[in-house]
Amino acid sequence: MDPSKNLRNTGVEIIGAVPWGTHFCQFYRTKEDLLDILIPYFKAGLESNELCVWVTSDFLNTEEATEALRKNIPDFSKYVEKKQIEIFPHTEWYLKGGNFEMKRVLGDWLGKHDDALTNGFAGTRVSGNPFWIDCKKDWDDFAAYEAEINNVIGGYKLVVLCTYSLEKCGANEIIDVVTNHEFALIKREGKWHNIESAGHKLMEEALRASLDRYHSFIEVTGQLAWTTNPAGEVVEDIPEWRRYTGQALENVRGWGRMRALHPDDIEHTEKAWKQAVEKKCRYEVEYRVRSREGFYRTFMARGMPVLKRDGTIREWVGTSIDITERKAAEMELKRSNESLEQFAYAVSHDLQAPLQIVAGYAELLQERHQNKLDPEAAASIRSIQEASRRMQKLIKDILAYARIGREGVAKRPIDCNEIVAGVIKELSFLIESSHGSVTIDSLPVLTAYEANLTQLFQNLVGNALKFRGVEPPKIHIGARKNGQEWTFFVQDNGLGIEPQYHDKIFGVFQRLLPRSQYPGSGIGLSVCQRIVSEHGGKIWVESVPHRGSTFYFTIPQATVS
Repeated sequence: MDPSKNLRNTGVEIIGAVPWGTHFCQFYRTKEDLLDILIPYFKAGLESNELCVWVTSDFLNTEEATEALRKNIPDFSKYVEKKQIEIFPHTEWYLKGGNFEMKRVLGDWLGKHDDALTNGFAGTRVSGNPFWIDCKKDWDDFAAYEAEINNVIGGYKLVVLCTYSLEKCGANEIIDVVTNHEFALIKREGKWHNIESAGHKLMEEALRASLDRYHSFIEVTGQLAWTTNPAGEVVEDIPEWRRYTGQALENVRGWGRMRALHPDDIEHTEKAWKQAVEKKCRYEVEYRVRSREGFYRTFMARGMPVLKRDGTIREWVGTSIDITERKAAEMELKRSNESLEQFAYAVSHDLQAPLQIVAGYAELLQERHQNKLDPEAAASIRSIQEASRRMQKLIKDILAYARIGREGVAKRPIDCNEIVAGVIKELSFLIESSHGSVTIDSLPVLTAYEANLTQLFQNLVGNALKFRGVEPPKIHIGARKNGQEWTFFVQDNGLGIEPQYHDKIFGVFQRLLPRSQYPGSGIGLSVCQRIVSEHGGKIWVESVPHRGSTFYFTIPQATVS
């Protein structure tokens, strides 16, 4: 989420608002100095629905802290009753058990943070006072603890204010404190001043640059970013969503954002949320959202749970991405694939029968008159037969192209080793007659369409055998895992392909060589491309003329076993 849209009022005029994850400090000389900052700091936190935790010291003990808050914060008892304010002496927090243990103390802070979110608070605001430190070892340990807070706090809804007595800090200690905090407050000549560390300035510049990139990314991609509590309810502002839908802040809290969805999409959206919350898994759903102008557009919503240390959900973060144009393109492609399938079946019906008659008569003429035909007539009959076979092959390929992804067969676990072995067996005559060889790496088991996967390997291996060079064909088939997908390759030592044709060869009816030398319909590679696309992958070629080609394709899924 955009940190600039989630700033927290510190209550301290010289500071103003800060984002979650801010870690700063205050130097004080008197109790009045200490309370001058901590009273407005905790008052603002209580009014912002934050859990407030104050760890005191002997300099200003728990009773004094409680009384100061009671005098200066209206309805203080109400916050105490809600358990929104907790005050501990340092002996029960930093020195629990008699020793200071960094990991335990950090864990206690994070535990309070998680409890706060579970109980419906916006986050946690804390302050601690290390006045109890009285030796160098304790100081070094505490300085290391402060440095570790900086490594941890960024991912949590925490604001941390540490208070240090100037009477107990020498020059070295002051340097340590300023270095370990984003900025320090110090009172000079009756006025509070803000001292920023050089490191914080650099971080601030980096954050500003990151926010600029964030805003640009959100603007360009049309995403609506959001966060919710563990149950999926909006508790903080989601400005991108409100800007698009025109909903007021009070109208999106809780489940109010659902009012912007199309009525027909609410039920399946709520069902998807419930399943994601129960399984603590990724949330993904499509729904239509009404814009402030009153029209609906389709969005893909994706969210991920952010988990606590105990494995329970702390919050959800996600985005809703406008996919209206993509959905329209998918529908158009679907319609095109259906104007194609109908055409293919019409071609099959209207041409297959006449072609069979032509081929039958040509065969009959050859059988009855083969001894009476002159060479020219015999050659003509052979041409008719060859043209009939080519046309039948073309019709078969067009039908295969049109049927991809429309066979009505579900994907299932497929052992690619078995698929390739079957393909090699079918092509064994061509391999042997060309004195070729095929080597195969161990291949994975994938969830795929069996018939399509078989056809894919048949086309690629068949092309490697067909478009061979002077040397006998050498073909190598393999695969490698890349994240959540497998990349397969079919490598050969054949004729190769000129660079300018590397993309064109996947088009329908694309031929680079004369049909008289290399027969075929020109559909094979376009079939391969559609098969790979149906599996959610992509296909491409890397080739050097006269030095062979390597065809790659991806299947974006993990192995089944």
